[in-house]
Amino acid sequence: ASDTRSSGSVFLDGGYLWKDYQFNARIDLRKGYSFSLHARYQNDQNYLSCVYSSDFLRIEEMVDGKKTLLSHWKGNVTPQNQTVAMRVRGDSVECLLDDRVVTSAYTDNALKSGGIGFTTWDPNLLNSELAVNRVYVEAY
Repeated sequence: ASDTRSSGSVFLDGGYLWKDYQFNARIDLRKGYSFSLHARYQNDQNYLSCVYSSDFLRIEEMVDGKKTLLSHWKGNVTPQNQTVAMRVRGDSVECLLDDRVVTSAYTDNALKSGGIGFTTWDPNLLNSELAVNRVYVEAY
């Protein structure tokens, strides 16, 4: 993130045709309030997200710049060197922690394909740091 922002994002280029898949990553949230996994990422206006924080895990859908909350689970799911995953298949979205589905939702299936990405966020400037390791994607 730059010194004028409280978030940072990274996306894998070339996955725009991916449809049904699960992607996993070993995550260590070193600083910050939350991080997100993104699936079916097309651009900054169209994607699905699993948002992990110390207070909740939620599924959000961004379509044409309009964000919709699809699921909200209360609890601490801020992993320290744990595996997180996001699974999309048809209109189903699931967020996982250490191979366990924590929350799931159904979409209107507006986003049929797209790649993957990560975002980290904190309300304070320069207080967001995420280590991402062992990323892999498999057809589902």
